[in-house]
Amino acid sequence: HSFINIFGLCMGMTVTILISLWMYDEISFDKNFSNYDRIGRVVQNVSNNGEVQTWFSVPYPLAAEMRTHYGSDFKHIAMAVNWGNHTITIATANNPGSRKVLKSNGGLFEKEMTEMLAPDMLQGKGNAVNDPSSVMLSASAAKAYFGDENAIGKVFKIDQLMPVKVAAVYKDFPRNTSFSGLDFIASWDFWYHANNDLKGMTDPWRPNFVSLYVQLNEN
Repeated sequence: HSFINIFGLCMGMTVTILISLWMYDEISFDKNFSNYDRIGRVVQNVSNNGEVQTWFSVPYPLAAEMRTHYGSDFKHIAMAVNWGNHTITIATANNPGSRKVLKSNGGLFEKEMTEMLAPDMLQGKGNAVNDPSSVMLSASAAKAYFGDENAIGKVFKIDQLMPVKVAAVYKDFPRNTSFSGLDFIASWDFWYHANNDLKGMTDPWRPNFVSLYVQLNEN
């Protein structure tokens, strides 16, 4: 009887603790951002063959439209594109002719995005992506790319496009956030200038490939 009671009590306490930890993880999701209650993502509802679907990607001219017609309602409006796996190419220090190729998770953001998220900077400043040739790295990515060397000033290529220079290193975003595992933040302008298809697009409202984030004004 003692064994059954003690075992049952232990199992009950264990399950209660696990459920409590899960609940805490859920209710604290994205709460690491100081303005979490005023940051949102713009989505669209689309009628497709009689079924209403919610799409998390939007056309890129929508950001300019929101700034023009609803700019007074928002403190920040920022686009993100190509958020996912990218190929990182780094020239090795000992042999400049050789290359280290890595797969890394990153995104290309408009400059207001870093103001909105306000990452905890370890080196450099959060406005580093104002320069299209600069990039921000997470602390874990800086370690993976360059080991114990100082990452600031190092140069590498994203997807074999023009080289970018590390201008800042930020503390990794927490695990329970929408931006967990974001290894690098590069500039939207870097991608835009390298993308001739986008510049020559005849109907930019048709493709949906941009993630759009906003921060509401106070009150």
